[in-house]
Amino acid sequence: MSKDSGFRTHIEKRIFLTDKTEYLVPVGEQLVKIQTPHRVIFAPGESCCIDIAGAGWYKPEDKAAEAERARRQRF
Repeated sequence: MSKDSGFRTHIEKRIFLTDKTEYLVPVGEQLVKIQTPHRVIFAPGESCCIDIAGAGWYKPEDKAAEAERARRQRF
Protein backbone atom coordinates (compact mmCIF):
# COMPACT_ATOMS: atom_id res chain seq x y z
CA MET A 1 0.00 0.00 0.00
CA SER A 2 1.36 3.39 -0.93
CA LYS A 3 0.21 6.94 -1.53
CA ASP A 4 1.07 7.15 -5.22
CA SER A 5 1.11 3.87 -7.19
CA GLY A 6 -1.49 1.17 -7.88
CA PHE A 7 -5.29 1.23 -7.58
CA ARG A 8 -6.43 4.54 -6.05
CA THR A 9 -8.73 4.20 -3.02
CA HIS A 10 -8.97 5.55 0.53
CA ILE A 11 -8.80 4.30 4.11
CA GLU A 12 -12.28 3.38 5.33
CA LYS A 13 -11.20 2.09 8.75
CA ARG A 14 -7.96 1.54 10.68
CA ILE A 15 -7.56 -1.22 13.30
CA PHE A 16 -4.46 -1.40 15.53
CA LEU A 17 -3.41 -4.94 16.44
CA THR A 18 -0.52 -6.19 18.58
CA ASP A 19 2.01 -6.71 15.80
CA LYS A 20 0.44 -4.96 12.80
CA THR A 21 -2.21 -2.50 11.66
CA GLU A 22 -5.18 -3.51 9.52
CA TYR A 23 -6.90 -1.14 7.12
CA LEU A 24 -10.22 -1.60 5.34
CA VAL A 25 -10.21 0.01 1.89
CA PRO A 26 -13.03 0.02 -0.69
CA VAL A 27 -12.30 -1.66 -4.01
CA GLY A 28 -15.35 -1.55 -6.24
CA GLU A 29 -18.31 -2.58 -4.09
CA GLN A 30 -16.23 -4.55 -1.57
CA LEU A 31 -14.00 -3.71 1.37
CA VAL A 32 -10.52 -5.23 1.20
CA LYS A 33 -8.48 -5.87 4.36
CA ILE A 34 -4.84 -4.77 4.17
CA GLN A 35 -2.30 -5.64 6.88
CA THR A 36 0.83 -3.55 7.36
CA PRO A 37 3.62 -3.21 9.94
CA HIS A 38 3.02 -0.45 12.51
CA ARG A 39 5.52 1.84 10.79
CA VAL A 40 3.10 2.21 7.82
CA ILE A 41 0.60 4.84 8.98
CA PHE A 42 -2.56 6.03 7.22
CA ALA A 43 -5.50 7.89 8.78
CA PRO A 44 -9.17 7.07 8.13
CA GLY A 45 -10.33 9.04 5.08
CA GLU A 46 -6.78 9.43 3.73
CA SER A 47 -6.26 8.53 0.07
CA CYS A 48 -3.90 5.68 -0.80
CA CYS A 49 -3.13 3.21 -3.56
CA ILE A 50 -2.97 -0.57 -3.37
CA ASP A 51 -1.22 -3.02 -5.65
CA ILE A 52 -2.71 -6.52 -5.67
CA ALA A 53 0.05 -8.90 -6.73
CA GLY A 54 -0.90 -12.23 -8.27
CA ALA A 55 -4.64 -11.62 -8.20
CA GLY A 56 -6.76 -14.42 -9.61
CA TRP A 57 -10.26 -13.85 -10.97
CA TYR A 58 -12.79 -16.59 -11.48
CA LYS A 59 -16.17 -16.61 -13.21
CA PRO A 60 -19.08 -17.27 -10.82
CA GLU A 61 -20.63 -20.76 -10.82
CA ASP A 62 -17.69 -22.25 -12.73
CA LYS A 63 -17.09 -25.84 -11.52
CA ALA A 64 -13.52 -25.94 -12.84
CA ALA A 65 -12.70 -22.66 -11.09
CA GLU A 66 -14.30 -23.90 -7.87
CA ALA A 67 -12.18 -27.05 -8.03
CA GLU A 68 -9.05 -24.91 -8.58
CA ARG A 69 -9.92 -22.73 -5.56
CA ALA A 70 -10.43 -25.84 -3.42
CA ARG A 71 -7.09 -27.27 -4.62
CA ARG A 72 -5.23 -24.04 -3.76
CA GLN A 73 -6.77 -23.85 -0.29
CA ARG A 74 -5.14 -27.15 0.68
CA PHE A 75 -1.68 -25.53 0.68
